[in-house]
Amino acid sequence: MAYTLSQAARVIGRDRSTLQKAVQRGILSAQRDPVTHAWRVDPAELERVYGLSSSLGTAQPSQPSQLGKSAPYTLDSQPDSPPRTPDSQLNSPSDVHLLLAVERTRTAGLEARLGDLERMIEDLRQRLDRADQERRQAQEKLTAVLTDQRPGQQPARRSWWRWW
Repeated sequence: MAYTLSQAARVIGRDRSTLQKAVQRGILSAQRDPVTHAWRVDPAELERVYGLSSSLGTAQPSQPSQLGKSAPYTLDSQPDSPPRTPDSQLNSPSDVHLLLAVERTRTAGLEARLGDLERMIEDLRQRLDRADQERRQAQEKLTAVLTDQRPGQQPARRSWWRWW
């Protein structure tokens, strides 16, 4: 039995908008109902994405879920980051070494990205300085053109009563 987004949201204890975003981002697959054009979500798909118990198929859409909002995958998590494991799940030194290698790789990538951003900022500062200098030169040229360039001849002042 496929659920509508509202029913599926009630079953898993999430907002309808959260499921709508998951469908739009391709995280949760759903089909459009040909008659109502509403999204229909299969219970197995909810199980796959939100890791619910196997009792999902027997749950009624009108009953609230006891699962709360604890799910292994949220839309806020970054898809490129590896899953974090608590220290209690690290069973062997090889797990620790593997996790350390992953973190070192991530750190190296972030340092390279930081270097790229610093170079970009420096380039933008240089461009801004050049543009500012060009603007000043253009302003000086414009000021020189607009000022009176004639040698010190002042027009003779005439009294206003002689105009009548």
